[in-house]
Amino acid sequence: LLAEMIRGEIVACRVTGRDRYRRRLARCEAGGRDIGRVMVSEGWAVGYGDYEREENRARRAKEGVWAGSFERPADWRKARADSPGR
Repeated sequence: LLAEMIRGEIVACRVTGRDRYRRRLARCEAGGRDIGRVMVSEGWAVGYGDYEREENRARRAKEGVWAGSFERPADWRKARADSPGR
């Protein structure tokens, strides 16, 4: 999906802030389409604070990663941080 979306297009990204780890956050577009919004709405990305409506739609439709068993990355990290022996 991503390769198809950007093929032959100019990708433009705008830094919008930083996350709690001080990593840059950006919104990227190609061909007039918001890449993050499309990826989340098709079920190939999770919406961290943004695109909640798109993620919920993909989940209900069981698209992309939501088609089977999927654990959000934040939940996966938390489960491992809370496990004994760490």
